[in-house]
Amino acid sequence: MNLSRNIQINQKRLILSILIYFGYGLFALRSQTIGSSLLDFEIQIQEPFMVTSRAIGLYAIGSMFGSVIYGFFDKKVNIHLVQIVTCVSSGITIGSIPFMRNFLSLGASTFLLGIENAIFHVVCNLAILTIWSKKASYFLQFLGMFYGIGSMLAPMLVLPFLLPIPKNVDEDWNAIRAMYTPDDVQIKWPYTVIGVLSVVAGLTFVYFYFDDDQQHTDTVATDNKERNPKVEENSGHVPKTDITDNDVDNTNQTSSKLKILFVVIWVAIQAHLVFSFQLILCSFVQAFGVRHTFKMEKKSSALVASLFWAAYMISKLIFVILSMTIGEAKIVNLCYTLTGTALILLLSLANYYEMCLWIACGALELGYSPLFALSYASLDNYFQVTGRQTSFIFLVGILGESLHTTIVGALMDQHPPLFIYYVGTLGTIFLLMTISLPFLCKRLFGDPDKKRLRIFVSKAPVTRLASLNPSLGG
Repeated sequence: MNLSRNIQINQKRLILSILIYFGYGLFALRSQTIGSSLLDFEIQIQEPFMVTSRAIGLYAIGSMFGSVIYGFFDKKVNIHLVQIVTCVSSGITIGSIPFMRNFLSLGASTFLLGIENAIFHVVCNLAILTIWSKKASYFLQFLGMFYGIGSMLAPMLVLPFLLPIPKNVDEDWNAIRAMYTPDDVQIKWPYTVIGVLSVVAGLTFVYFYFDDDQQHTDTVATDNKERNPKVEENSGHVPKTDITDNDVDNTNQTSSKLKILFVVIWVAIQAHLVFSFQLILCSFVQAFGVRHTFKMEKKSSALVASLFWAAYMISKLIFVILSMTIGEAKIVNLCYTLTGTALILLLSLANYYEMCLWIACGALELGYSPLFALSYASLDNYFQVTGRQTSFIFLVGILGESLHTTIVGALMDQHPPLFIYYVGTLGTIFLLMTISLPFLCKRLFGDPDKKRLRIFVSKAPVTRLASLNPSLGG
């Protein structure tokens, strides 16, 4: 099938995916801008940095709550409705944050933003997986790429509006706060732009919500008619029927549930490791370069962080292109090799040579970035992933962000070289678990091409996106 024909057949799914990518890039902007402008918030609410920085912690707590909340109603609410509500409300929240004049309102806003962003994060990943099924690994890589784009643009968008810090003040933050008033803070402009774009992005899902809801109604009516052909054509009443599933006995059902639970927990641990690994490298590598024995300049250490996000985006694009040309299996093995080599370099030489730190960080991003999306997407080869399972996976991942950043912060303060060994250990465990997952799933479920478990989900599509992908019908 040629490319134009393929695009024509999948036109609706492609348009929806592009809208999700755009919204996901805005999600990255909303996630990263607060950290880039903490010093201006310090001036705005006239509180010391120790107090202002707690807003980041409240955002993380909100993210955990959001992941838990969605797990309770994933089968009850149309996924497009969730996207509309969370994207629009998070746009309003992020736009209002620069107007908060005390820590109570600032902290409450960042906590609410964390809830909204976490729910949107989960539903975007679940939507891409549901729409594309076995092809989802490619499209999840693009989703991650748009997160990288948003993360890189966030500081660039905020930077021109940050208040300048005179060199002669010598980092006396009390003196800096005294130089400016809350009215001098200008970061409301980029925040307003991000907020407006988020609201617009959320409203674009309205069409798909009503269209998908109509298709779902038509599908249910057709299914009911096929199941009971004796129902009169003009009758609005469908007699109750007792439908039992005799294909799977209770013993096998319980056993398979436990297998699914075990694999979901396995991937959740991978999320825990990779989210922590990524955040630690992005957030602490700059401080490590400055505080370590080779005393890297601040500009050089900042370039390492930029290299991190650039490699993150490039790795997603390279993975998709090479997967289509040389095959997914070969590129996955290449990612394993590159990640393993980078970890060896990081653990053995990065504490002693600045160049080795640069190379290891870049190679790690190129190698490990596609791996978690592959693990998550591979689950759909064996069973239909639900919103509750996705919420659990990302909740465990977010818990890792909070836990490990606290530990690494303490290590950096006392003994910076331990930073490298801690990060290297997280990366090594993640790599070993990722390599083991395909063998584990094959052992538990059999050949993914011949067997796919579908017995523990509602007969109706989990998110009403099955109309876009006939292979996902309930």
